[in-house]
Amino acid sequence: MIAMFVISGAAHGGGVLYVDDDAPPGGDGLSWDTAYRFFQDGLTSAAKGGVTEIRVGQGTYKPDRDEANTDGTDNRNASFDLLSNVALMGGYAGIGAKDPGERDIALYETNLSGDLLGNDGPNFENNDENSYHVVTSSSVDETAVLDGFTLTAGNANSPFLPHNQGGGMYNDQSSSTVINCIFSGNNAGGCTGGNGGGGGGMANHSSSPTVINCVFSGNNAETHCGGFGDWGGGGMGNIWDSNPTLINCIFIGNTVTPLLGVARGGGLSGRATITNCAFIGNSADFGGGMHAFFGSILTDTTFSANSAILGGGIYMVTSNTVLTNCTFTGNSASWLGGGMFSSSSSTPTLTSCTFSDNAAELQGGGMYIGSGSPTLTGCTFTNNSADFGGGIYDLAASTTTLINCTFSDNSAISGGGGMYSTDATSPAITGCTFRGNIAEFDGGGMYADSFTSPTLTNTEFSGNFAFVGGGMYNLSSSATLNNATFSANSAAVGGGLYTRSSSPTLTDSAFANNDAALGGGMYNELGNPTLNGCVFTANMATLDGGGMYNIIGDPSLSSCAFNDNSADFDGGGMYNVASNPSVTECTFSGNSTSLFVGTGGGMYNAASSPIVADCTFSANSAKDGGGMANGAGSNPAVTSCTFSSNHANANGGGMYNANSTPTLTNSRFINNLAHNGFTFAYGGGIYNSNSNPTVINCTFADNTGFGHKGGSGGGMYNNNSSPTVTNCVLWDNFPNDIKDVSGSATTVRYSDVEEGWTGDGNIDADPLFVDPDNGDLRLLPGSPCIDAADNTAVPQNISTDLDGNPRFVDDPDTKDTGNGDPPIVDMGAYEFQPPKIEPCPWDLDSSGDVGVKDLLFLLGTWGPCPKKGDCPADFDDSGDVGVKDLLILLGAWGPCP
Repeated sequence: MIAMFVISGAAHGGGVLYVDDDAPPGGDGLSWDTAYRFFQDGLTSAAKGGVTEIRVGQGTYKPDRDEANTDGTDNRNASFDLLSNVALMGGYAGIGAKDPGERDIALYETNLSGDLLGNDGPNFENNDENSYHVVTSSSVDETAVLDGFTLTAGNANSPFLPHNQGGGMYNDQSSSTVINCIFSGNNAGGCTGGNGGGGGGMANHSSSPTVINCVFSGNNAETHCGGFGDWGGGGMGNIWDSNPTLINCIFIGNTVTPLLGVARGGGLSGRATITNCAFIGNSADFGGGMHAFFGSILTDTTFSANSAILGGGIYMVTSNTVLTNCTFTGNSASWLGGGMFSSSSSTPTLTSCTFSDNAAELQGGGMYIGSGSPTLTGCTFTNNSADFGGGIYDLAASTTTLINCTFSDNSAISGGGGMYSTDATSPAITGCTFRGNIAEFDGGGMYADSFTSPTLTNTEFSGNFAFVGGGMYNLSSSATLNNATFSANSAAVGGGLYTRSSSPTLTDSAFANNDAALGGGMYNELGNPTLNGCVFTANMATLDGGGMYNIIGDPSLSSCAFNDNSADFDGGGMYNVASNPSVTECTFSGNSTSLFVGTGGGMYNAASSPIVADCTFSANSAKDGGGMANGAGSNPAVTSCTFSSNHANANGGGMYNANSTPTLTNSRFINNLAHNGFTFAYGGGIYNSNSNPTVINCTFADNTGFGHKGGSGGGMYNNNSSPTVTNCVLWDNFPNDIKDVSGSATTVRYSDVEEGWTGDGNIDADPLFVDPDNGDLRLLPGSPCIDAADNTAVPQNISTDLDGNPRFVDDPDTKDTGNGDPPIVDMGAYEFQPPKIEPCPWDLDSSGDVGVKDLLFLLGTWGPCPKKGDCPADFDDSGDVGVKDLLILLGAWGPCP
C-alpha cells in the first residue's frame, strides 16, 4: 500500500548548498568538495537568501552544532528550522562516494537527531537533555520542504508551550511539505495551566503541512495534565485548526503513555486528511491507531493490530469524520470498540470500509457507537468479536444508518454476533446481509434491546447461530422489518427470529430453512408482533412450532403463508400456547409434525383462542389434527376457512379438538384423511374429544376416517363431546358423516346429512355440488340446500359466505324451507347466487329503449358470430345473428321495463 522512499526530483532551481558531516572544516557549501560539515551552517546561509535547495549527505546531524560550536551547545532549544522557498534534501551518498550526488534515502540514511549528548538508551532512557524539537517550521508555507530525512530522539517534555509538543517536528502556523521522512523514537509531553503536550513524532499547532511517503515509528506522547487537557498523538498530534494532508504514510508502533489523565491517539490525534496510509501496532487508552477530530477525511487507509481501552483502531467523539475504502483488521480494545469507537453525537460517514478480525473484550468488536448518527454504506464486518456486539454495538439513542453492509462470521459471547442495538437506538438498516454470525447466548445475527426501534429493509439473515434468536433477537423492541429474509439460521429458541415483550412489524418477509427446538422460524413471547405478507417455508423445530411459536402473546398475521414447516412434536406450521393471535387470509400448506407423537400439522393451539379467518389449511399432516389441533381449553374462532387434503395418522384429519370449544363458520372440510396402516383412525374432517364446538354454515365432503383396523366419523367423530352443527352440509364422507361415541350427543339442525340425522330442519338429499370431483362445493340451481337453513343461527357479524359473496340471498326459483324471515340463508359454506337477469338485453345502445339504433346495430352484425358468445345481438344464442334475433328485438320494441 505504501510506496516509500520515492526519489524526489532534482534541484528546484536557483542556488544549491551542500552539507556533509564528513566534509573538512571551513567549507562554503557550494559543492560537495567544499560542503558544510554542519546542517545548521547550511540553514544559516540559506536564510540570507538566494538558496532554493540544501542537499545533505548521509550521516547524523544535531541541531546544537555548527562550525562555531563543533562539540555542541547542549541547548535543548536548538532545532533545525525550515525556510520558505527552500527544499532540504537528505539521502545523498556524499563525500567519499564514487558519485557524491547519488541519492538513495534508504541506502544513504540522513539522520537528524535530538540526542545532544549521544547517550540515549532504549525506551527513551537518558533523554532528558535532548532537543525539544529536532525540526521546527514556524510561519512557513508549502515551499518549505523537508525531504529524505530520519528525525529521531526529540524530547518535548517541558511543562511549557511549545516545548511540550512535537519532539520530532513542531509546526506552528505553517503549511510545510514533508516527503520521504522517518520520524522514529521521538517523545513529547508536559503540562502547564491545563495546556497538555503531544505529538511525539510531529505536532501541528494551527498548521496544515503536507506529509507524503513518511513513516512514524516508535514515537511516544506522555499525558500529564489529566482529563482531556493533553493532545495525545504518539506519532502525530494536531490541534487548533490544524488539518495536515497525509499521503502514503505509515504509523507503526507509536504509543501514548498515560502518566496522568487520558492517553489518546497512539498513531495520530486530531484532524487530518489521510489518503493511502497505514496505522499498524499503535497503542493508547483512547484510539490506538487514531483519535479522529471533527472534519477528518480518510481514504484507502488501513488500521491493523492497534490497541486501546476504547477504539483500538480509531476513537472519535463529536466528530464527523469521513472514511472511504478504509480497512480495520486485527485491532483490539480492552473495553469498547475493537476497530472503531464513535460516541458523543458523532456523525461519521463510512463508505466501502472493511472491519475484520477486530476484538473488544466488552462491546463492539468491529465498531462501537455510543451515540450520534453514523452512516455506513457498502461496509463489511467479518470475524470481529466481543462480549456484546461482535460486529457493531449501537446504543444511547443513536440513529445509525447501514446501507448495503455485510456482517459475516462475527461472534459475541452474550449477545449480538453481528450487531447489538440497545438503549433507545433507531438504526436504519437497508440492503444488508448478516451471514454466519454467532452469539453464545442471544441474537446470532442481531440483538435489539431496551426499547430500540430498528428499521430493516431488504435485509438478509442467513446461517447465523445463537442459543436464543439465531437470526435476530428482539427484547422490548419495536423493530420494523420490510422484505427481510431469514434463512438457515439456528438456535435452541427462535431459529430465525426471537421476540420477547416486543411488537415488531414484519412486511413481505420470508423465513426459510431455519431451525430450533422451539420456533424454527420465529418465536414470540409476551409480545404482539404484526406480520403482513410474510412466508414461512421449510423451517423446523425439534420440539414445537416449526414455522412460528407463540406463548403469552397476541400476534397479528395477514396474507402470510406457512409452507412445508415441520415440528417433531406440536405445531408444524404454528404453535400457540396461552396466546390469541389474529390470523387472516393466510395459508398453511404441507406443514407436518411427527405422525407418531405430533399434534397440529398446520396449527396447534393450547389454552389459546386465535381468530382464524379466510385461511386455507391444505396437505398438512400430524398424528392428531393434520390441519389444526386445539387443546387445553382453546376456543378459536374459525371463519371462512378451507381445510383440504390434510392427514392425521390417528385422529382429526382436518381438525382435532381436545377439551376445547372452537367456533367454525362458513368453512369447508374436503378430502381430509384420518388414516394409517397400523390401527384405528377417526374423524376425517374433525375429531372431538371432551369438546363442544359450534359449527355453522360449514360443508364437509369426501373426508375419510378409517385405519387399518377400522375407524369412523368421516365427516366428524365425537368422543364424550356435544358439538352443535347448524346450517351445514355433510355429504359423501366415509365411512359415515357423523359418529358419536362414549356419551356424545351431537345436535344437528337445518343441515343436510347423508343418511339423515334427527333434528329441526334437517334433510337427507343430494346437495347438488357444482363439481365435487374437482373440489367445487358450491350449490347448483335446484339444490335442496338453497333457502333451507336457519337465519337465527348465523352470527350477527357474518354477512358473507366462504367466497365473500353476500349471505341471505333469495333464490326466486326455490321455495323457502328454512327458518326466519326471508331471505333465508342457505346450508353449507357457500350461498347460492342466482344469475343476474339483464332487464333489457335488446337495448344494444343502452339508451333505455329498444329502437332504430338497436335495429341498425343488429343488421350491421347480421350473419355468423366470430366466436359464440361474442355477439350481443345473438339473442337466441345460436351462434349467428339472424331472423329469430330480429323477431325477438321487434317483439321488445319500445321503452325497457
